[in-house]
Amino acid sequence: MSNFFKHRPSGYVVAISAVFVFRWSTILVNGWGYAPYQGIGIAMTLGVMIGFLLALLIIDQILAYSGIEKTVRSGVWFSAMVAPYTGITTMEIAGPVWSQAAGFVSGLLAFAAIYFLDAWLEKGKD
Repeated sequence: MSNFFKHRPSGYVVAISAVFVFRWSTILVNGWGYAPYQGIGIAMTLGVMIGFLLALLIIDQILAYSGIEKTVRSGVWFSAMVAPYTGITTMEIAGPVWSQAAGFVSGLLAFAAIYFLDAWLEKGKD
């Protein structure tokens, strides 16, 4: 298994997504009817978090094995985190059509911003 993780993960974007994984796991465990911070809910939350993070790292490694650059993977992960929340938050304000457009545009902007930031940071390491 250590051979599988030979590519560098998408860096700080995977670390940022850990915050989202924590949020998603607590919401999921709470939706199942357990308190995420009490008793068995703590174990369930930790289990879901570890599962989500492992899945995230495995998907990132699969993308790396398929030849996708680290900068592109970082942009994809950050875009996947930003776009849905933008769409959800603008739903009440702008309606369903404009919230979809806002989510799409924010996804593109998030991808571009992180892609260029990551490319700039990688360039500085050379």
